[in-house]
Amino acid sequence: MNIYNLYSRVETNPNDNQSCLNYICSRFQVYIQQQGNAYVTQVEQKKSPLDFVGKVIAFKRLIDDLTNNVFSKNQKFEKHRNQGFQNFLNKFQRTPVFLAMYSDFMLKKGLKNNSESEREEKIKELTQIIFYLFQKDIFFKRYVIFLAKRLLNETSLSDECERQLIVELKKECGQIAVNSIEQMSRDMSDSKEYLQEFKKSRYYRRIDKFDLKINILRNGSWPDLHENCKTVVPVQLKKYCDIFKEFYNTKHKDDRKLQWVMS
Repeated sequence: MNIYNLYSRVETNPNDNQSCLNYICSRFQVYIQQQGNAYVTQVEQKKSPLDFVGKVIAFKRLIDDLTNNVFSKNQKFEKHRNQGFQNFLNKFQRTPVFLAMYSDFMLKKGLKNNSESEREEKIKELTQIIFYLFQKDIFFKRYVIFLAKRLLNETSLSDECERQLIVELKKECGQIAVNSIEQMSRDMSDSKEYLQEFKKSRYYRRIDKFDLKINILRNGSWPDLHENCKTVVPVQLKKYCDIFKEFYNTKHKDDRKLQWVMS
């Protein structure tokens, strides 16, 4: 019999911080905060965001094991666990940015040698840490920049991993938080369909054949990756763009306008 099982049999006054279970809970939270603060100190010295987030995830896995198997999923211990992680993660101002950087690393190559079930588990563990953030807007602002670069440069490990992370973020952070992310993914899917249809159309026969990738991105959902970027467009490329615009306008009779950004 462990100490928890012994003390859990003792009637506890919820207002008495020194009573058996309440005291153990408070010390449990203190331990989490102290260990977390040690990770913060280490990352401030080494400047390694991936190492920091990796250690936090591994530590959360250990604490969850204690909470579930030693403390029998007691709600008091779950509450103090969550408060412990919230306190040290939000005390460190760089946590949201580091989590966005770690997400980008995972979705480009960090999950490469994992099985499907392992990928799902690691994505869940990451989003559980993101849930603790008070300033989730900072995380998402940086995350969409990394996502845009992955999608446009085709550096994502797989579309399935991207979708899985969106699903888990929606569970932990809500629908509103992932609206723009979902729209970005839809834009990429729609762009592939547009390009395929364009190459089968009569418009495509009017241009010199060369490989050109076109992505149609909605304003408001994508970060501005090419602010104040001025490009001199070659004549041959401008002809391609003008003909594609004709094709696009036949699909949309409304006020949609194409604004070209070259990359």
